Amino acid sequence: MMRIIWIDGGLGRTIAFTGALEFLKEKVKIITSFPWVFKGNPWVTDIYPLHTPDLFSIIKKHNFIHPEPYEMPEYFRDHKHIISCFIKELTGKEGFHLPKIYLSEDDLFDGNAAIQQFIPFTLVQPWGQSGGKKSDPTHRSFSQKTAQTICDLSKNPILVKAQDQRGIDKAMQLNFQDPKEVIGVIMHADKIICCDSFLQHAAAALGKKAIVFWSSTLPSIFGYEMHKNIVAEKIEMVPCRIPHNLVNAEFINTGNDSFSMEKIKDALKIEPKEVLKIDPKEALK
Repeated sequence: MMRIIWIDGGLGRTIAFTGALEFLKEKVKIITSFPWVFKGNPWVTDIYPLHTPDLFSIIKKHNFIHPEPYEMPEYFRDHKHIISCFIKELTGKEGFHLPKIYLSEDDLFDGNAAIQQFIPFTLVQPWGQSGGKKSDPTHRSFSQKTAQTICDLSKNPILVKAQDQRGIDKAMQLNFQDPKEVIGVIMHADKIICCDSFLQHAAAALGKKAIVFWSSTLPSIFGYEMHKNIVAEKIEMVPCRIPHNLVNAEFINTGNDSFSMEKIKDALKIEPKEVLKIDPKEALK
């Protein structure tokens, strides 16, 4: 009986799960809030949005799996990477694989109109899903001061943000309703700078390097070695959620101004050619 897998939670972990599919190499069906993440994936035969009518009847005809890495000892005790935890739950094996998003040509060139006058440009995502508003309970987002500093030091910064998140002075605002609108733009960026949020997962899934600042989560659990990972000096926690709805149960809040001006400047010295390794059309292969 074919497996049907329900991937819930945020966009970042949904993208991360695609790494488990690459490792599994088995045809499956997917239930998700983000159908576009799995569009074109050769290991996915059918995609069911959560609002699919009579979804329960579909589930009953399959081997239903609802993986939850945050409740696994490998995650909260052994601090394994989230993708490794997905793989362990699906296969019982140890392993890791980078996530993968399969772009169509339409996806690739979706963002052209917005960026034509800004090439070369730097894509900046300073806020996580909860950030850029009054506060971020996960403490992953940049402070307004840090976000402004990064944009001031970047060439043609384009700010990736939801419509209800704050803007940054002297930066073009890429206000998205659906994060899918950002995917085509990623492949054209000379630099990508972000906090731990969906952009760093999407960049990895598209083979693009990024500069990622970590203030309350760890790249060994949520990040990728291909990125330039800048970890706050005062970070002393391991992300943990037991049970699932107790967000950041073991977090020590080091604050969002965890990076000095010197550390930011040093991190941004990376040359664009070190970030842009592939031609955008390579993503279609």
